[in-house]
Amino acid sequence: SSRGEITLDGSLRPRGNAWEGAFKVASAEGGIRLGDNARGELVRYDHFSLNVEMQPNSIKGYLGVGFQGDGFIDARCRPRGSPARRSTASCT
Repeated sequence: SSRGEITLDGSLRPRGNAWEGAFKVASAEGGIRLGDNARGELVRYDHFSLNVEMQPNSIKGYLGVGFQGDGFIDARCRPRGSPARRSTASCT
């Protein structure tokens, strides 16, 4: 089960054989536990955000999440290579 409030904002629409649009998922803080009877949370997070921008020939994404003073993830992914051969992504 989970604790916290999550917001989702964006728009996606089909374009040919692909999708186009952008969306953002965000949560100020929360946690995840294994079942309703679990004693504690498996993961606690703060400042979660996921931003995705989709074009017919590319997808760009950003993920940011903190672990309440115990570290954080700050990652960006974008396509690599020419549009016709994009089968890999570069993430940092």
